[in-house]
Amino acid sequence: MRWTTSFITYKIPLDLEITHTTTPPHHSMHLFGTDTPRGIMAKAPGHGRSKNQSAPTNFTPLYSPTITQISLPKRVTRQDDGHGIDDRYTGQLVVVKTFKTASPNPLPSGILAEFADITTTWPAEIEAGLLLSQTQSVGEAALVPVIDYFTLRHNTSDSWSWAMVTPYTTGGTLVTLASASRQNNRSPEELNLTFRPAFERLLTDLSMLHAAGYCHDDVKPGNIFVQSPTRWLVGDLGNLQQKSHPWHDTHYWTRRLQWADCELNDARRAVKTYMSFLRAASADVDEFDREFLAAAGWSRIYWEFMARPMSAVGLLSSSLMMLGEQNSTTEAVPSILGRRYGPRWIVVRELTCTMTWGRCLEWDATYEHGMR
Repeated sequence: MRWTTSFITYKIPLDLEITHTTTPPHHSMHLFGTDTPRGIMAKAPGHGRSKNQSAPTNFTPLYSPTITQISLPKRVTRQDDGHGIDDRYTGQLVVVKTFKTASPNPLPSGILAEFADITTTWPAEIEAGLLLSQTQSVGEAALVPVIDYFTLRHNTSDSWSWAMVTPYTTGGTLVTLASASRQNNRSPEELNLTFRPAFERLLTDLSMLHAAGYCHDDVKPGNIFVQSPTRWLVGDLGNLQQKSHPWHDTHYWTRRLQWADCELNDARRAVKTYMSFLRAASADVDEFDREFLAAAGWSRIYWEFMARPMSAVGLLSSSLMMLGEQNSTTEAVPSILGRRYGPRWIVVRELTCTMTWGRCLEWDATYEHGMR
């Protein structure tokens, strides 16, 4: 089975030992830095993994004459006695994400010997992050880079886990940014003027990932990290797959209302994510809903995409062409407007990235019950 995606997050002072406040079932993320603990964030574990999704992800295309192998970490194994890890990072704020469930991805031959006594497989997310980080120019990062990795031994339980280290983005995710932006009492149009360039840069970053032969498969507000309000980074590569991966052809994938063409699906999730961000950041959600469903200029990009799906490159081009046409409207709004559902229900359902058919039926039944 694949590495799962539940985690717990916390931050501790830099001069303290790295400690674990709890042991999550699958993997955890720990923030190491300069201020005191700021709370816990939890995400539900993945369920229903199919054999096709568990097939190894092929990273051969990412190796090149300039990237021939993955470098060994400074320390292959670190210790955790239940109270802290035996050494710590200094000089920067980092996140350490640990994994505990088995993975089908084989270790690259260049580092296999160093880990062979422990394991011969590792999480695809670590390999993807390390290889893609090497393709990024300094100051031009498109993805949250991986700066270190190791196996972590737990003395108290005689077990071990993989660990991956990334920089800590002080701006959090789009969820964090939306919450902060909402305090500024701005309209959807004003927010769009501020953040549209960041969205367009995000589309450029996704197109680079697609050009390398891969799809993110899990673009959503919680996986877009904020380096600055106008510079966003793609993170959490735990679901990344090569475009030809058999997972995209399974009913497990499509029954969650995902598109078989994963490039188009990434673009679809990206534009839904951006619209969801604008909605969450808006001072008046009802104003957002009215303008969104009326295909106001700032939301036109969404309805154009849904009427004529296009790649991230095409979506970027379309967005740039609309810059001078913000007051125009489109005829692309679908027939949902003719239903008797309320605007808020329609918008929330429209902007949901992943949903099973069962959940769709639940939403319909809930609404119909409320109408009676």
